[in-house]
Amino acid sequence: QDQDQDQDQDQDQGQEDKNKDKNKNKWEHPEPSQFREIQSGTECSRKCSRSLEAHQVFGVNWLLSSWYKRTSTILADDAGLGKKAQVVVALDRLRNQIGVSGPFMIITPSLQVEKWQHELEVWSNLNVVTFRGVAHSLSVIEAFEWITEEEEEGGGEE
Repeated sequence: QDQDQDQDQDQDQGQEDKNKDKNKNKWEHPEPSQFREIQSGTECSRKCSRSLEAHQVFGVNWLLSSWYKRTSTILADDAGLGKKAQVVVALDRLRNQIGVSGPFMIITPSLQVEKWQHELEVWSNLNVVTFRGVAHSLSVIEAFEWITEEEEEGGGEE
């Protein structure tokens, strides 16, 4: 009986060691003190030749500051003031400057999908996968398109 318990403990320890090794290279959330504000609208994205307006820079800084603090947020203002651009620039910075590999998911009404795709193309270098369609299409998208860089490199979960 004691031998069985020892084997169980050894197996548990082996699994813990495996999990530690698996998580060793995982990305860690930075401290809020590491947040640095965007100073101007031209710092928005490496891809984009456009620049954000002052109120949009404020919005991006607020989104990123909230993310650093692990605070849930809702970005809301009048129509046409560039909320999509602010969100896309914030996601682009998370991905390309902070190193958050994603995936990021944007849930939007069907009528807004094309507008979001446009903003993602204009303001970022993010890989965009539109997840809509019939069940078979969704399973194909999930199996072949919804992949993070860690999974491509073999470091993702099995």
